[in-house]
Amino acid sequence: MGLIVLVATKTNGQFNPQNSISEISNIAATSVAVNDEISPNAAVNSIETCQANFEVTGEASSPLTKKFTAEPWNSEQKRPVYICWKFGDGKDTCIQYSNTNPGPYAVIHHYLQQGVYEVCVRIVYDGGCEATKCKPVYVTIPDACRADFEKLALTPTISPLHVTFKALPWHNNNKKPKKICWTFGDGRDTCIEYSTSYTGTYLVTHKYNHLGAYEVCVKIL
Repeated sequence: MGLIVLVATKTNGQFNPQNSISEISNIAATSVAVNDEISPNAAVNSIETCQANFEVTGEASSPLTKKFTAEPWNSEQKRPVYICWKFGDGKDTCIQYSNTNPGPYAVIHHYLQQGVYEVCVRIVYDGGCEATKCKPVYVTIPDACRADFEKLALTPTISPLHVTFKALPWHNNNKKPKKICWTFGDGRDTCIEYSTSYTGTYLVTHKYNHLGAYEVCVKIL
């Protein structure tokens, strides 16, 4: 809106306010129009940013199977349209999603053997923003072991009071026994320590004082 200023001028001894009113009104109106170009409500363009991350959980079916769940983040609340996984074992995959899919963005992967794998996730968001995250993932099989033994057959030259036992260790990760303890049932027990480099059989010979039935136990550490 123009600013009207009343100014009286004198022409030939007469005041003539009309011309000055029109002229000053136009100048004021122009001035307001220029000032209106600077608006405090002008829009400021924001810069879109995005991130990528993931979490790893185990699966009950196998310790070699892992569940990977992508954790997207976008400053404009845009959703992923592609999520690509590198599992570190050469078996990679990309999954396409609708831009209306709210997640979760999960995938299950089975490794053939335990180890440390560098896993990467690349998330491409609706509109093109993309981000990548890599971190090591440890795939291990929990230790499991069993203990067993057998009584070896006697040879003709050995007294029936002398008995030889052979320990039968088993470990799922092929670890070797560090110590084997025997309970022979006659109160005279023993423990034998072994080097981890030992490759022989785990034998022990025990002499009983009397013939009889004895409960024999073996404990393998």
